[in-house]
Amino acid sequence: MKPARAPRAQRVPVPSDEPLLGARRYDYADAFTIRVHQRDERSAEQFARYALEHAPRPLQLTVSIAQRKLLRLRLSPRGAPDYLAGWKVVTSEQDVIQLEANSPLLDAMLVGRRAETSGVTLATYVFFNRPAPARVLWKIVSPVHRRVAAYLLERAAAAGDGVNPLDAMSQ
Repeated sequence: MKPARAPRAQRVPVPSDEPLLGARRYDYADAFTIRVHQRDERSAEQFARYALEHAPRPLQLTVSIAQRKLLRLRLSPRGAPDYLAGWKVVTSEQDVIQLEANSPLLDAMLVGRRAETSGVTLATYVFFNRPAPARVLWKIVSPVHRRVAAYLLERAAAAGDGVNPLDAMSQ
């Protein structure tokens, strides 16, 4: 018998009506969605915590170094209250989580939303504080960001589906 196929993250249009943006205009945005198992009742924050805190350690270190050194995001130490992977938890409700981080070059916002029991969508919004250098840097970083975001969603969805994330990623 073939093992269950892990869900795959799909890039989707960025939500045009994201209320957490307020009047802010972003310079870059992307969004991914993934189906989750019907029995997966994790909140948006629980899903995000699994995705970010249970990633393979080498990936966690690489992402942290890129965010702190390359993007110069001011992140909190791990385990700080009201923070997730160094990002400030601005909103946390059953169906939505909003994380923010800032740097001299750019501000970033992650919004994770549960769509009832059918899926999770993660949107990334980037606001350039210093447009010229931020645009160049983000052009280099964004392809890696997109691949890592999809990968983390897939691992988190597979964990809620009872599929071993390591087995799921090898398919």
